[in-house]
Amino acid sequence: MTARPQPLRGTSTHPSHRPVEPALGYEMAVPIVGTDSAGVFISWLIGQELHTMVTNESIARVGIDPDGVHQQRVAGRRLRCHLRHFRDLVEPAWLEVTMPELRWIGTSLGTVRDLEVMRDVLSACAASLPSTDVQHLEPLFAQVTHERNRAHADLQRALDSDRYVQLLASLTLAAAETPLIDDVRQSALDLAQSTAARAVARLDKSVQRLGPTPTDIDLHFVRLRAKRARFASEAAIPLIGNQARKLAKSLANVQSVLGTQHDAVVAHHWVRAHALHEEPSVNFSAGMVAGLLRNASQQAAREFPAVWNKASREKLRSWL
Repeated sequence: MTARPQPLRGTSTHPSHRPVEPALGYEMAVPIVGTDSAGVFISWLIGQELHTMVTNESIARVGIDPDGVHQQRVAGRRLRCHLRHFRDLVEPAWLEVTMPELRWIGTSLGTVRDLEVMRDVLSACAASLPSTDVQHLEPLFAQVTHERNRAHADLQRALDSDRYVQLLASLTLAAAETPLIDDVRQSALDLAQSTAARAVARLDKSVQRLGPTPTDIDLHFVRLRAKRARFASEAAIPLIGNQARKLAKSLANVQSVLGTQHDAVVAHHWVRAHALHEEPSVNFSAGMVAGLLRNASQQAAREFPAVWNKASREKLRSWL
């Protein structure tokens, strides 16, 4: 390698917590009030995420700034999460068409993003190794770069496709007026509160099921539930205000710690699989990286109880 990688956010022992930032669409100055109907609220949320997808598309296409792919992916995830929460209110025929299409473009975005995260995680670990060992990791960095570039080319083709254009057209119509089932009488405020309450309750149950030594799969499942509860809480911010914002921030901390744990586990498996048939010098250095990654995942797992205790405080849930 021509330059020694630098540790992420000042740590030399394990990857730092992955930032979990709100999608840009929530910064739009579009009015929504609690007395609006549930249908208006759903359409408004679709519009926010659609705006984020469209405004970050050009950045994602170029591929130099990874934030473009990240923001598009987050918007798609939010949108799928919202529609899953509202599946009893939205016309089933529209969901049957839209959800698979969102998963399709989400897979293309996710493949690129996951490899970019992999590259950053490996760089953070390599930064703590002696320079002689870092140079032996060049084949692994070359491989992850190759896989990422290939995935980005696939993403560009997806964004150029008629299929993607049709998805955006469908979302644009839904942002104006979402196809709902008959007799949706809830207000926007009631829907936001009840949706967040259900998502948080599901998260609580998943945490309660954890044993004293949860597995990587157990923590991964909790991470997904924390993400959904956070999305639901953030969706309520324009209607609830600071109470929803504080809960969402605490849930984002939970998601960040468990995201770090998950990233380290995935990278650990990737390194072991790709180093298996390399030269002994590469295998040795990769083994050192694998050890760092395992330590990082275990450290993040140990940090989980503390961040969960903060996120589960009753005063954060008083608005639910």
